[in-house]
Order: sequence, then C-alpha cells, then structure tokens
Amino acid sequence: MDSTKRIYLDHAATTPVETEVINVMNNYFLENWHNPSSIYLEGQKASRAIDNAREYIANSIGANSEEIFFTSGGSESNNLAIRGVIDAFSGQKIDILTSSIEHHAIIDPIELLFTQGKISFSLINPTKNGIIEKNEILKHIKKETKLISIMHANNELGAINNIKTIVKAIKTERPDILFHTDSVQYVAHHKINVKQLGIDLLSFTGHKLYGPKGVGVLYIKNGTPVSPQIVGGGQEQNMRAGTENVASIVGLSKAMEISNNIRDEDIQRDRNLYMYLMQGIKDKISDIGFTGPTEITDRVPGLLSMIIAGVEGESILLGLDINGIAASSGSACSTGSIEPSHVLTSIGMPNDLARGSLRLSIGRMNNEKDIEQVHKKLPKVINNLRNLTTEKKVMKKNEIEWLNN
Repeated sequence: MDSTKRIYLDHAATTPVETEVINVMNNYFLENWHNPSSIYLEGQKASRAIDNAREYIANSIGANSEEIFFTSGGSESNNLAIRGVIDAFSGQKIDILTSSIEHHAIIDPIELLFTQGKISFSLINPTKNGIIEKNEILKHIKKETKLISIMHANNELGAINNIKTIVKAIKTERPDILFHTDSVQYVAHHKINVKQLGIDLLSFTGHKLYGPKGVGVLYIKNGTPVSPQIVGGGQEQNMRAGTENVASIVGLSKAMEISNNIRDEDIQRDRNLYMYLMQGIKDKISDIGFTGPTEITDRVPGLLSMIIAGVEGESILLGLDINGIAASSGSACSTGSIEPSHVLTSIGMPNDLARGSLRLSIGRMNNEKDIEQVHKKLPKVINNLRNLTTEKKVMKKNEIEWLNN
C-alpha cells in the first residue's frame, strides 16, 4: 500500500462532511437532542431548528416551506415520489415513463410496481452522450401516463438533462402528467428553482454536497397527489412518520448554505481540474474513450467518466487503491456486480468495453498535485493489467468504432 497521502476521487459517490456542518450538528447531539414532537421547551427548540432548516432549503430552491419533506436520503425520496404517486392513483390504469439510465432507486421501484400488476412503464433510451431528448419522451406518452421521472444529471456519465425544456414540452401537451426528477447529482453542484423548472416533485440528498448521510429531501409541489409510504406518526405533515433526524436536517441546511456561498468557486475549481485530469490521461493511455457530453457545461463539474479497453473496472479500482487512489467504476451503488453498467449498455456501448469503465469525480479536497499523481499512477496500473493478460485481446470492430467516435 502506498504510504503517501491517499487521494479521494469519488465525490460523486459521497463527499466528506464540512467541519462547519459537523459543528452545527454537534449541538443537536450534545445539547438540543430532544424530540421535536414534544411540547416542552427543549422539544420546541428542536422543532424550530427543523422549521428553520426547512425554510432555508425551500428558499434556496424556490419552493414554499410546506413543499419540503425530509427523508432518510435520495433513495427514500425517489421511492416516496414514485410509489406515493402511484398509490394516490390506485384503481386507475397507470403508465410511467422513465429513462433507461436512471439510478436503481428509480428503476427498481418502477419494476417492482410492474411485477405487482399496478402499472405499465416504458424506458426512454438516451443519446450516446447520455442525454434524454424531449421528443423521445413525447413519442412514448400514452393516454394512461400519469407520471414521468427523468434524472437531472446522470451519476455515471455526468450528463445534464434540460429538465425545464423537457417539462415545458410535456406540460404543453399533457398538463395533467406529473413530472419528477432525481436531482441528487445536480443539486450537489448547481442552484435550481423548482418553479422555473415546472416540476411537480424533486429529490436530493445531503451527502453529495458535503453534508451528512442519512438525510434527504423530497419537494412536492402543493396539490400534487402523493400517499405516504411510512406511516405511524404525524411527522412531516403526515407524509413521513418517524422522529425527525434533527441533527442531520440542520446539517443538510448548513451544507446547502455553504454550497450557495461558494458555488462559483467550486464549479471553477472542479472544471479546471477535470480538464487537467482528462488531458493527462488522454496523453498517457491508449485505447481509451471518454463518456458523457463533450461540452464541459453540459456535464456535472469534476466528473470524468471513461472506458479503458482490455481491462476490467474492478481490477482498475484495486490497482488504484493499492496506489492510494480511491475511485469508482460506474455507479457507486452497484459494487459487487460483475455485469456491465446498465447506463453504459443503454448508450449502446458493447458489453466488453462497458466492463472497463472508470469514474473519477473531483471535489473540494483535490488539487493539481492529486491530479499529477493520477497521471503518474493510472497509466502504470493499466499497463500492468494489460501485461498480465495471457492472451492479447483483439478489439472487435464495434468496440473500435465506439472508442473512435
């Protein structure tokens, strides 16, 4: 194991918690730790802390306070949006549209509802760069379509979808259709306004923006029919039972405040390091292709995704780990899977190439020295892996074409 400073390049999976966030949270672990549903003074202090966090987050995304619901994270927010809407339409014929590159927290509940006979659904395929086009969505809308869920930014490719344009096109034809977006990756970097987007539901989480794990948000536009999925208490306006995670809710609010204050600095740093990282890899490693949009403004800042021919992603990660670099291969939530990423195969990538995926995602703790270490160590890892292959793998024509285009 390399004894020098380890380099963390997996910020798209999770981020370190800012010290200011920890300091704010500690107060609600050590001092104001009381149940916010209690009527006594201490409980009401905790309740006001939640109210203040709710109001700040609502103002930050252009929502009303009563439209913000706290959950345990992005996955629960997505499940509440999907399952809650479907339960609200119970007894009707229901069709859902989503994309084939959504996070499993969207695809899996939809597939489960389908197997239970509650819905029909269609998957919209993206462009090769991972963009979902509005016309493709419009072509799949049916009379029974009640809900469309398209992610704001893809966690593997970094591709950003123009949600405002998509929603406008859908609502022009079918204003009755509800629209949800998984904005976990997008909100981590960019400011949003839910009213300007025109959406009905939006999910995001704390641990992607230097806040705590275990807390997330579901924005539900006033008047949107959603049935609660966790019952047994009156918390969150009867939408989500359970004693609130006060410390984490306050921590999420503080993390968002910090992001709001230094957003431009974050974006500029991440994009500069991204360009430096990509150029060095391109110069030093052969048979490599970069995935996602080519325009830097069309992708999540600092997220570099690539395919390296002749090696498997898991082997690359192990080699990097031994060399003191933490990275990811495809989705962070699919570790242990030997199958190629569903995101990569959905953009038409051959299976063998898709198994050689690598994602490096930059954050606040990174600098040029970190990137220089990647430039030094990643080529050695790739060369060693390729040399270990007993039989030189000959790329197929479609694989060569994919890398070259």
